[in-house]
Amino acid sequence: MNLFTPMAYGFEDYREAVKCTATLDRYGLDMFEFFGIMNFAKTLCDNGIIPKNQIDIEIVIDSLASMETWAKKISLREGLGQILADGFHRILREFGEEAKAYAPSLVKGMHPLVHNPRIAGHLCQRPDQSILQCFIMRRTIRNGNRDKSQPGRPQATG
Repeated sequence: MNLFTPMAYGFEDYREAVKCTATLDRYGLDMFEFFGIMNFAKTLCDNGIIPKNQIDIEIVIDSLASMETWAKKISLREGLGQILADGFHRILREFGEEAKAYAPSLVKGMHPLVHNPRIAGHLCQRPDQSILQCFIMRRTIRNGNRDKSQPGRPQATG
């Protein structure tokens, strides 16, 4: 379990970092991409590019409650989570040229500091999908194929 990433974004209590990491894992979200997207979204909100009426829950990067709420919104594609779930390119399309000034450098649609596109290319075969979408898809497939020997997990059908 990587506790460094939540703590690098401001989590002070390692127990909250553990819980945040577990929550992201439970939703099937890639922690690195999630924090990159949330940091970008917060920057856009702070600079008035994402309108306040689209933010029903404040984005607080170092808050467990905020990050858990946004993980759920992204996973269920609720409100702004619908846009964030599709990654950096969708955010840039939705919020236009102003957003580009605040965007991190991207390599093949991914945050380059945390993903090697040569590795991620094996995970994500479609260039129109963000790495976050690919991880959600892989997690769903993996969970759907669990056998009955793992209680409490989704069971494979057919």
